Amino acid sequence: MTLLLISEQKGFTFMAVMMIVISIGIACSGVVLVLSPIWHGNNSNKTIIKMNRIEQAIILYRADRGITPTSLDYLLTSDGTPCVIDTVNKKLSGWCGPYIHNYFIQNSNEFKEDGWKNTFQLIGNILKSCGPNQICGDADDIVRNI
Repeated sequence: MTLLLISEQKGFTFMAVMMIVISIGIACSGVVLVLSPIWHGNNSNKTIIKMNRIEQAIILYRADRGITPTSLDYLLTSDGTPCVIDTVNKKLSGWCGPYIHNYFIQNSNEFKEDGWKNTFQLIGNILKSCGPNQICGDADDIVRNI
């Protein structure tokens, strides 16, 4: 004679559910730890790309005006100096921009922001981002001498 035990209870025990929830939590934290450097690197790459484009724009501005702009705004909007075309020497002078083109600008201030949405600093010939920790003046700053 065989005995069959049939239980009326259906579903999972509390411990089984807790083990599943804990396992999912551990898996999610692992994914965040793995992807965090990728997200961080993406912001650094965005910053370097923008700095390269700003550097090229400053070089063009300097070629036209003979000086470095005092503000990044002057790469997009006129500083009040009209563009003059010298047909004899085949040279432009004055503000002949815009020097920043809208192929990567969604709004007019986006080009002035690094990958962490902080404003670039332009001090003389130095273009600076405060870097990943967003604190200026320490070792992780991204600096470009133009």
